[in-house]
Amino acid sequence: MEYLTDEILLMIFKHLHTDEITVISQVNKRFCNVAKDVSLYRTLSFKNKLLLSAKYIHTLMHRYKEQMLSLSLMECFWIPSNSLKLALESCCNLRELYLTGSNLQFSALELIINNNPYLTKLAWSVPDKYSLVPLIHPTTGLPTQTYHQTQKMFKRLTSIMLRFNSLPSFEHFLPIFDSNEILVNELGLEYFSDHSSCFNTIGNSYSLYIKSEEKFLVRLRDAVIVNRYLHFNLIVMDFIIQTVREAADTGSLTALIAPGTSNSFCWNYIKSVFKTISFKKIDLSYCILGKEQMAWLSNLKQLKHLNLSNVSLFKLNLMKVVALNNPMLVSLNLSSCHDWIEKDLHGLEALALHCRHLKELNLSSLHIHSVNTDINKLCQTVSKIKTLKALAIPACGLVNNMFPNTDDKNETLHRMSTSKSVSSLVLTTGFSPQHHCTPSKLFKLETSESGSYYTRNTRLSLEDENLVCQSGCGLDFIVEYCVQIEELEVVDTGFNSAFGGMNSQKDQYFCPPTFYLKDKVFFSICKLQSLRKLTLAGLSGVGMFSSLCQITGSCCLLEELSIAHCGQSGHSGSLSSLRQAVLNCKRLKKFRLDQPYFHLKENILEAFHSCKNLQLLCLISKNGKIPKKVEHYVNLFYQCQNLVGFFLFSGASASDSKKIHTELNHLFGKARRSSCITVLSYLNSLTEEGLKKVPYIYLRDVIKFESYVASCKSQTIP
Repeated sequence: MEYLTDEILLMIFKHLHTDEITVISQVNKRFCNVAKDVSLYRTLSFKNKLLLSAKYIHTLMHRYKEQMLSLSLMECFWIPSNSLKLALESCCNLRELYLTGSNLQFSALELIINNNPYLTKLAWSVPDKYSLVPLIHPTTGLPTQTYHQTQKMFKRLTSIMLRFNSLPSFEHFLPIFDSNEILVNELGLEYFSDHSSCFNTIGNSYSLYIKSEEKFLVRLRDAVIVNRYLHFNLIVMDFIIQTVREAADTGSLTALIAPGTSNSFCWNYIKSVFKTISFKKIDLSYCILGKEQMAWLSNLKQLKHLNLSNVSLFKLNLMKVVALNNPMLVSLNLSSCHDWIEKDLHGLEALALHCRHLKELNLSSLHIHSVNTDINKLCQTVSKIKTLKALAIPACGLVNNMFPNTDDKNETLHRMSTSKSVSSLVLTTGFSPQHHCTPSKLFKLETSESGSYYTRNTRLSLEDENLVCQSGCGLDFIVEYCVQIEELEVVDTGFNSAFGGMNSQKDQYFCPPTFYLKDKVFFSICKLQSLRKLTLAGLSGVGMFSSLCQITGSCCLLEELSIAHCGQSGHSGSLSSLRQAVLNCKRLKKFRLDQPYFHLKENILEAFHSCKNLQLLCLISKNGKIPKKVEHYVNLFYQCQNLVGFFLFSGASASDSKKIHTELNHLFGKARRSSCITVLSYLNSLTEEGLKKVPYIYLRDVIKFESYVASCKSQTIP
């Protein structure tokens, strides 16, 4: 970059976030002079929340207050409310303001909106205290002054995005939209309940995002629905249906995110959605699709982001049609879509052939296997999508295909039918050279004398000579052709995390055991030189996992590493190579380990000293031991100056954990911006009380173990 002209440098800087410009301006004097150009600060966006102090942000905002048109302070939770208010009071020319995850009270927000008459876009986290302010007078039943002030404030906005931290504040705010005056192009509501949602399913987290090319009414009127969805009460569901209906009537919807909210009964009240074919972003995860909904999906031709995770009855031919009609598709999430795979891979093959811009593909918790062939068709098909940059694939899908180890097929089937270790699902396939994954609701599983279902590991005995797996691994196909992959997730479908939503469905499918995935098969990951994020979970056959050292040594760009339940839990040699693997990660920024009975030793903590860029460290070990001396953790913080998120949940006693927690927070809790230090015993970390002070962003992105491949762009509110 030193040989580029100032004009070209300025064009490059315009694509960077404000905090990134701050860093690059310190490289040399020339970069510093270019970074002073006023045009760079029309949009202030602080993406890296771990870098800049509240004082510096305040100074920068005050310096460019007249030129600044857009300001993003999302997830800047460490800035005090008063400091944020003072910094924003100087702004008078804003068009866009994004404050979700930051601390700003309603009175301060009202003042800021009044000071910026041209403001049209707002994103704000509604404080819990707001729910204590009455909007309707308790005796007269008339709207209060606060009600009118809030409604007037939102009246001139064209984009409203709100986040709620509690259900009372969520419901309390909805009457503001009960009018015929608030017209918007974008509406986003995000609800991440209390900290217990970190351990439960989608029932405790919720998001709604609607975007249209034309304005639509935001209101709550004409309640006609009579059912409830999970713990949300009647008023919330009515609001969703009425708002989506108003937006759909414009006929120009471009985005709809409503995971889990549209069951077969609700679809009847938003039929106008099916007349709109201008969608570019859709998230219908956890929904039930009927014939009418599938016919509507088959007519869409502008999709870029599609999330259909955990969708039932999503058939094969529909996936093929979607791939043919949407060649500009960028991200696709099909995790846990068990029912849409029937007998072959034509749907995925159509993706590989026609979607030449596909960058993110999530196939986690899918069961796609074939028999009587030496080729892993799933991995071979995925490898044809050479534009992939993010891939999530189940571990069982990497095991090369199963085939009978005898020429007498009838004898093999007879022996399998008399073996309790094999599900009767396999008997229906007849070992046809096709890809079978039929839901168990169509066929009964073998049961034991007690009547319980056999698990996947017991259904297929490793000692059964009638079924063997082809040597090798389908991962070789992927790493050879998909060389641009930056994010890779390999998670066993039998893996269950106590912290989050990456949990397997009921064990209903016949899969090759992932025990066949030995340590050596993962050496091929070393070929992914662009790899920045790696997640490996539930791999029981890797033993000491020595290949992890080779991976971290070869993938020099690796910034995020997450390991969970790899090797034999409780075995003394499990993850014995972890120390050397960490030493190889010179650019590591985020590390997460969830390993039962893993003893955290002093030398492993010392290994992190070489990770100078480390920002987030999460270590979870059920019944695992940890060093009791606080000095080991203090040295870690001194060596890693950027470490602001430290989470340690172990088998240590509550008193020992509290001692470490108190000392670290005393030394570093306020000294480092956006810091969050939590040390708990494993059992306490599973309670609501244990994590009640952990910020939302850390609960979602660090502690909660969940797949975000092809989900972030389709689920999160912009």
